Amino acid sequence: MKDYKDLPKKRRQKPFLKVIILILIFIILIVTLIAVDVALKKLPDILKVTHVYVKGVRVLSKDELFNDLSINASLLKVNKDEIYNKLSRKKWVEKVRITKIFPHTLVIDIEEKKPCIISEIKNKHYLLDRNGNIIDLYRSSLPIDISRLLIVKQMVNNINSRMYKSIYEQCKYIENKLGNINYVKLLSDHYMVVNMKCGIDIAFDPSHCNKRYVDNLNKIWSDLITKKNDIYLVNACYKKVVVIKWRRHGKENR
Repeated sequence: MKDYKDLPKKRRQKPFLKVIILILIFIILIVTLIAVDVALKKLPDILKVTHVYVKGVRVLSKDELFNDLSINASLLKVNKDEIYNKLSRKKWVEKVRITKIFPHTLVIDIEEKKPCIISEIKNKHYLLDRNGNIIDLYRSSLPIDISRLLIVKQMVNNINSRMYKSIYEQCKYIENKLGNINYVKLLSDHYMVVNMKCGIDIAFDPSHCNKRYVDNLNKIWSDLITKKNDIYLVNACYKKVVVIKWRRHGKENR
């Protein structure tokens, strides 16, 4: 049998050294875990949101935006999807973009809905977008220039958003071809009267936007303006015929 001293150095076993190494590794591991735990507990305070910047807001107040949001926490814990979903449900919000800027800043970029129509519905005035969807009840305190909106006086009930969209598109084409509009009086789902700023009333079918009707009228428009004081109504509901109702001379077909 060989003596221990006769074994090569690489084959000699030193159990006590392995134990010491394992103990040191264990100690280092414990210290590392404690340090990580302390750091994680302090991290929320280190990355706490201290600055919130809101862009694009003109109508909505900050109180309306943040009344059901809680963002007074670590930037790491701020849930962008939750904030996005809550803000997207606000009546004036069209689009939302949320950006985190470490270590303390949250940027909320909002695109508000743009009112294009103001309409009286059941004795109340509402603001609608270009697609005919109601945005909000109109209030004089809102920072909105209503002179830039299409005024629709609704004389019938149950007019849907599709109808308002058709009216808006048709009136924009009318303004492009004939001039500015004062207001639109909606008398039925197939009959509306457009009051032009030049003083002429024109009847159209609001259920569809037919540009040919406007183009037909445009051919004689300059002549009609010279006789506007004698014209009671211009009916452009027909594809090929414009019917003019005179104030004193009955009817004349054109």
